[in-house]
Amino acid sequence: TNILYKTKSSENYNFRISSPELDNEMKIIYSNNSFMVDAYNEIEKLSFINILLNREVNQKHVYLNFMKPIKYYDKFKSLETLANNKIEYSFIEDTISIKKGNYFIIYDLIFPKDFVIKINKGTTLNLNQDISVLIQSELIAQGTKASPIIVKRMGKMPFGSFAINPSNHRNKVKISNFRISGGNQSVLMGTDFTGQFSIHNANVFLNQINVENSSSDDGINIKNSKVSIKNSNFLNNYGDRIDLDYCEGIVFNNNFSYDLVDDSASFNSNRDGVDISGSYIKFENNKFFNFSDKAISIGESSKAYITKSVFKNNNNAIVVKDGSEAYALFNQFEKNNQDYHLFIKKRFYSDPKLYLLELTDENKKLIIDGDISLKSLNQINNDFESVN
Repeated sequence: TNILYKTKSSENYNFRISSPELDNEMKIIYSNNSFMVDAYNEIEKLSFINILLNREVNQKHVYLNFMKPIKYYDKFKSLETLANNKIEYSFIEDTISIKKGNYFIIYDLIFPKDFVIKINKGTTLNLNQDISVLIQSELIAQGTKASPIIVKRMGKMPFGSFAINPSNHRNKVKISNFRISGGNQSVLMGTDFTGQFSIHNANVFLNQINVENSSSDDGINIKNSKVSIKNSNFLNNYGDRIDLDYCEGIVFNNNFSYDLVDDSASFNSNRDGVDISGSYIKFENNKFFNFSDKAISIGESSKAYITKSVFKNNNNAIVVKDGSEAYALFNQFEKNNQDYHLFIKKRFYSDPKLYLLELTDENKKLIIDGDISLKSLNQINNDFESVN
């Protein structure tokens, strides 16, 4: 192992990383290896030699993760961030109520843990480049059609993340008539938020929201939560429209799309409408248009029920992979390269399964791993209710 430091000095270590062992099913048994290096220099490059091939391991397979100092905010420092950004608010018992206004946020806005946060209708938060908002408790942000709540970038460059991470998993996040656009992602209080709009560990109710034009991996990322996402639009985000990790709930009557302005420049080859991992989700009455990768991606032992939805002009409409099960019925397919696609991406998962009422000759399917089975409506409904 050779280590190149940013001081341009280097050191060689005679440290051997053995190949991983396999279990009885020939799956990898993962283990950690560690060794000590010079603690006073920052590493710029790690090089490893494959002793069987006697050549250097390609750098694309070598990843460096650095620890960074984390700035924590207690109650008083959190309230200082409101004052520094000239946020007008009032205390009503255990609630901080943000007064209606057009605010320009130039410092990270960190709300304290001890209060419910309410954002009043008609409020606009204009966030400067790389600036983020973190809410650490219950959130009520309910606008109206005439007076929505808006979160947007201040100039041409993206803001960080509008993030919600309650300290209590039972806390509710109720958001309606809400628009967010022009964000990216951020690390706040030691937590990585991978969407311009990120929610962790909550009971989430989203209704009539617009999530658009993000520069992040996900337009909205939700983790470890119960979710109800209804009557909303997820448009023209760089990465996935929605990413649900270890969630359960319903996604109902939403629009997911990407405008095909310039195929060569704008239409990224890795865009999904909804990506779920380790989740249990019912999709009903949704529309998915123009996704260059997957309209719905069901992975990592997820369970999904997909009904009365429209899939048009997608590369793959419904993808089931990595030990997941999906139940699809009464959906419409038009001009997709594949209506159904089954495969294993991560080899330590079992075969995926897809259950249908019927499979017509007009359906386009690609089955690499797993299988498609036909079941009655009663069987599908009973099976889906029983898998949770």
